[in-house]
Amino acid sequence: MEDLLSQEGVSGVAEQIGDSMRAARKAAGRTLSDVAGETGLSESFLSKIERGHANCSLANLIQICAVLGIGMDNLFSKGLGAQRTNVSVHRAMPGNPGAVMLDVESTGYKFRPLAGGKMRDDLEIIHLVFPSKSGMETMVSHAGQEHCYVLSGSVEFLVDGSTHILNAGDGIMIDSKLPHLARNRGKDSAHVLMTVAMAGSKESPPDWWSVVGPTTKTNR
Repeated sequence: MEDLLSQEGVSGVAEQIGDSMRAARKAAGRTLSDVAGETGLSESFLSKIERGHANCSLANLIQICAVLGIGMDNLFSKGLGAQRTNVSVHRAMPGNPGAVMLDVESTGYKFRPLAGGKMRDDLEIIHLVFPSKSGMETMVSHAGQEHCYVLSGSVEFLVDGSTHILNAGDGIMIDSKLPHLARNRGKDSAHVLMTVAMAGSKESPPDWWSVVGPTTKTNR
């Protein structure tokens, strides 16, 4: 699997996200200061995202969307469009934003949205890639449930103090409120298909924060 289509493609997606984020923020009558205050992100960082000059972690994108009252899918398409998916076909092809990996190495992974994520969707499907010997640096906790299916490689999931080693073909479902993170255990990139079930109203943003949890148990 290719992690990146091209640097130009990634840059184009970053610009699309920035343009959509700015349009949604203005439509909601919010300032950068408003969004910064509710997300805990700095105004300068949010400004860079809107100008397409900064990559943003998946956790931060979900948080920003919740504050603006939009779905993540709205960031990857022009205009707010439909608020719930009826039929969605994902194709891996040049020019399709969903086919480009968003590089967020500071968080230890890359990702691309595949389906769902509109404001009133119940599910979102995301392709995660953990480069060799990398992983999330902090544990996160948020509303909803998620299932991670390992497509290739070996991934270590830390969930609420327990460690679970998963290889290709293995999967894990967790209550996303439990503090969790994932790490690549192998020498090659690990690919994971993540399905996230939304929870609660988009008017009540999910809380994302760093949680430190001890590793106490390993299940294979």
